[in-house]
Amino acid sequence: MKKVAFYTLGCRVNQYETNGFAEEYIKNGWQVCGFDEDCDLYVVNTCAVTAESARKSGQMIRRAAKRGDTVAVGCYSQLCPEKIKAIPGVIRVGGNVNKKAVVMNTGEPVFCFDGCGYENICLEGKTDLFSSCRAYVKIQDGCPNKCTYCIIPTARGPARSRDLVDIIHECRNLAAAGYSEIVLTGIEVSAYNRVPLGDVIKQVSAIEGVKRLRLGSLTPTCIDRPLLEAMRDSGVFCAHLHLSVQSGCTRILNLMHRKYNKEQLQQRIDLIREILPQATLSADIITGFPTETEEEAEETLQFCVNNRFMHVHSFPYSERPGTLAAEMKGQVEKKIRAERNEKLISAANAVREQLLDLRVGTKQTILTEKNVQGICTGHTEDFIECSFKGDFRAGDYVLVNITSQENGILKGEAI
Repeated sequence: MKKVAFYTLGCRVNQYETNGFAEEYIKNGWQVCGFDEDCDLYVVNTCAVTAESARKSGQMIRRAAKRGDTVAVGCYSQLCPEKIKAIPGVIRVGGNVNKKAVVMNTGEPVFCFDGCGYENICLEGKTDLFSSCRAYVKIQDGCPNKCTYCIIPTARGPARSRDLVDIIHECRNLAAAGYSEIVLTGIEVSAYNRVPLGDVIKQVSAIEGVKRLRLGSLTPTCIDRPLLEAMRDSGVFCAHLHLSVQSGCTRILNLMHRKYNKEQLQQRIDLIREILPQATLSADIITGFPTETEEEAEETLQFCVNNRFMHVHSFPYSERPGTLAAEMKGQVEKKIRAERNEKLISAANAVREQLLDLRVGTKQTILTEKNVQGICTGHTEDFIECSFKGDFRAGDYVLVNITSQENGILKGEAI
């Protein structure tokens, strides 16, 4: 039996696609093995969202190519195909168009997005490379935005949305395979446009076997009353929203070409609190964007603290060749970017600790994801990690009495 190994960098969309590739190889009689094992083929699904992710993508391709035939696809491959083709041992290079066919060696690589539609990669739940109990379902690809710091629209192309009937079909298959938690994801979930996003939530919520439903990262401009009411009335939608905030300063948001200002951003957050008062919020933030002052960095920090985000995914600004921001005057020193990032993370962690303290003494339903020698780990409905002792399997829902919190993780006792 031939062996294939996969290595995935970057976002959940890449991980979703890798699962799809793995299922296809299994159908064709291959065995999926670990990336450090000796295999007949290695597939690297690359990322390029930051300079570091691009560097690591190249590193993993070279590492794999030293061991055997290697296929590279994804964002880094879309942007630097000729560079990757020159690596000895690389037999195929594809970007983000005709991706599945390139991985399966059934089609030619395409690097132009002109006229391309949504490439359907439908999971059947036959692998657990990503998770044995939580399934990610890709509902769209590409991005319509032109944020000045971001290379992803170039790497992923324009927004393309998946037919709702295909989404429902895949969710039913995954639920039947035992995946009771579904996460609808994409490069820009907010850009889904086949039907209102709230209608997708309603239809997926009605599928038998779906006990939890989540959405991937959302741009704040998509937040409106109908969407939030669909979440509230779903019956299975988990009260956690991850927002692509990026900054809490209007001038910086304008330079980023974000489609909202600080006041509009706050209005969306206030609307969430009104309709989903139990929801936890998390946010993406970029520190040290070109020309950002100390006062503006502090403004963003206070915005995060005041809005009590449960988690802040903060990272220093990274120049990406080919973006407008990379050519801006007033680039902030990398040392200062890092210092601002550390300061923001420290403040965000203090807020998280306070919020977790409020959970101590409560009872939470945990979806068990792992059991290692009797220590179970999983997440609450509002996506807080929790550990507890017990003889439970992945996929079990367990009522847990929260007794403490440590290092950002809840601790508890199974009831």
